[in-house]
Amino acid sequence: MVVDELGTVLDGRHRLKIDPSAPRRVVEGLSEGEKRAFVYRSNLARRNLSHDQRRALTVQLQATALVLKEEGRTQKEIGQLLGVTQQAVALWFSNNTSTGNATKAPDCRVKITNEIKSTVLDHVSSGKTQQTPIPRRPSNFCDPRTAV
Repeated sequence: MVVDELGTVLDGRHRLKIDPSAPRRVVEGLSEGEKRAFVYRSNLARRNLSHDQRRALTVQLQATALVLKEEGRTQKEIGQLLGVTQQAVALWFSNNTSTGNATKAPDCRVKITNEIKSTVLDHVSSGKTQQTPIPRRPSNFCDPRTAV
């Protein structure tokens, strides 16, 4: 059984219920975030969790990671404390953490006909820039500035 300096059980809660006189190992000097990380890390390896349970646990791990970040820990240290990779921690701290996927720009590639390709080549060879519009655009034209 593992307890902190105040006697709070970090690991071995059920063992304590069975045998209140069980030997205890005291860990001292851990911050609140480190204590939470210790609890998750020491218990995760022993658990068979469903997909939904793992998803809920990931939310809790992310909250603990934020606490550790506020305590001044690096992403690498946070990953080691929580038992995840530094890349996972970096993903949690990215702007889009709801799905784990970064927002991507729409794919605006279109297949153009030889006629339009010829018009584009004439446009470029005459010294015009992209700022000067080509007279005709294909009907399936996608402007990334206005695409959703």
